[in-house]
Amino acid sequence: TVSGGTHVFGTTVVGDLAAMMSTRIDTLIVLPTIAIRKLTSGLPKVYIELPGLINGATLDTVDVFTVGGGTAPTTTHATMFVGRQLLHNGDVAGTIDTLCATVDDAHLASGTWTTDVLKTSMTTSTNNVIDLQNYRYWVCITSPDSTDATTGLFVDNVRAKYLVSDIRP
Repeated sequence: TVSGGTHVFGTTVVGDLAAMMSTRIDTLIVLPTIAIRKLTSGLPKVYIELPGLINGATLDTVDVFTVGGGTAPTTTHATMFVGRQLLHNGDVAGTIDTLCATVDDAHLASGTWTTDVLKTSMTTSTNNVIDLQNYRYWVCITSPDSTDATTGLFVDNVRAKYLVSDIRP
């Protein structure tokens, strides 16, 4: 029996499955920690595919949990946004659409860097009805920059929150 708070394959189902009308579902992917660091000129970007999405649901919010490494950025903090990319014959090959504005990593506002894991939230506002037949969905994270080569950002996990109006067949 699936009921409120039961974990099914990494997905938290909120509410009674028989009455899944306008229910919020969260999926969380716990990653092996991903380190993002500038190695040479230009700021590298990392794309992390969003976990456990349901076709036809509305993507609401994506949370990225990060901690800083090395010294705090002196020139540019990490930024991130949620996007989708058009598939061509099953491969990612098409246009990139952004689903929200680019935001700064939460460490910029907190004034801390290496002492805590912080959550950066992005609320999607356009192109947010999930279409897994035609698109792949991901979060793009741009590296922080510094005059110190030890500066890096560690991504611990990513959570997608979405609304499902009805998942009955």
